[in-house]
Amino acid sequence: QSHDLNNLNFSRYLDKLISNLFLVFHFDDKKITFKKILQEDISININLAVPAGLIINELLSNSLKYAFPEGKNGFILLEIKYVDRIYHLTIEDNGIGLPEGFDYRNSNTLGLLLVHALVRQIHGEMEIAGDQGTKFIIHFPEF
Repeated sequence: QSHDLNNLNFSRYLDKLISNLFLVFHFDDKKITFKKILQEDISININLAVPAGLIINELLSNSLKYAFPEGKNGFILLEIKYVDRIYHLTIEDNGIGLPEGFDYRNSNTLGLLLVHALVRQIHGEMEIAGDQGTKFIIHFPEF
């Protein structure tokens, strides 16, 4: 629905993506607090928006599916900043975390292998922390 086919308003794009995910996973805002921190003026090239959207979709889906078993309460944070032509994406939850010694590069999970491939596709770098919950930090340049 963007007027410019090369760039789109990333905030509106993500709002639609997130609301659809919440519908699919029957998101309960009484159990899980979701916070989105996003610069309102971020416009993103369509060639970045699609893989970035797939990354966000996969990581948020993982949090919604696995981080809070048995209806536990918690929070999920999605933060995107754009500084000096670099996008900084953080997806974090305070759920059960990742197994000790987890290495996404040697994982058998298709979703995280896809995320890793998409991060490479957009010339990005990814860090994962799993101390208290799970935190993915991804940096990728503007095309």
